[in-house]
Amino acid sequence: MARRICPVCKRAVDEEVVRDGALIIKRCPSCGYIFTKYEVKRLVK
Repeated sequence: MARRICPVCKRAVDEEVVRDGALIIKRCPSCGYIFTKYEVKRLVK
């Protein structure tokens, strides 16, 4: 986890990582601002 300054609430926060299936969301725990959102694809053998 990384420490960032949220552009909305102006606090230094540890970003909250939420996983929903293959979707990864990194957001601010105090205001809910989404820093980044991406999808992870894996090779299945």
